Amino acid sequence: MKKIVSIMLIAAMIALSVMSFASCSDDGGEKGITYALLEDGTYAVTSYTGEETVVSVPAEYEGKAVTVIAGEAFRDTKVTKVTLPASVKSIKYNAFYNCTELAEVVLSEGLLTIEKAAFYNCGKLTAVTIPETVTKLGANAFDACGSLTSIKIPASVENAYDYTFQGCLKLSKVIIDTPAFLDGEKKTDCGCVLAYATSVYVKEGVAVTGYITTAFKTVDSDMSGYVKYVPLA
Repeated sequence: MKKIVSIMLIAAMIALSVMSFASCSDDGGEKGITYALLEDGTYAVTSYTGEETVVSVPAEYEGKAVTVIAGEAFRDTKVTKVTLPASVKSIKYNAFYNCTELAEVVLSEGLLTIEKAAFYNCGKLTAVTIPETVTKLGANAFDACGSLTSIKIPASVENAYDYTFQGCLKLSKVIIDTPAFLDGEKKTDCGCVLAYATSVYVKEGVAVTGYITTAFKTVDSDMSGYVKYVPLA
């Protein structure tokens, strides 16, 4: 009987160790960053509990690439600047939700998706450079970023989702290299990127349909290779 109990205890300990490795998150990591091992053998940043307000996410952890900023990883933190390496492919939902002190975020080429509400209510964020590799901007991705003044949407972006830039009251200059944010009949179809714009620059050759054709007019452009639109008086 004792032998059976011992075998069962050993089996339970092995199972627990396997489970621990599967979730594989440390308890703080570099500069307060916590990681979790993903099924593909790369790591995700799952939380930040550090005291530093300027954070650079490393490209590797324990010799393996860091590819994901997980949902709510930095939510409600007081970070002021975050730099993400080229290894990061996806920023998940609510990753930087309500980071009200975040004034600068550096995104690298190689990033593919910015998911729903990733930067919701980052009220001090004034500008973002979206890498030319990004294919998806999720719904409400930059919603309520009230200090954002300009944005360039690269040709790589394939889909416009509702309210991507809703509540960006100071978003006056918009540069668009993709038809994805131009083919809707309403402001919401265009991710609200045109809602407060005073100058919209559309890359020459990009098809222009929908809302912009009814609410804007063309004027002489001060950017080479772009057609300039301003709201109808």
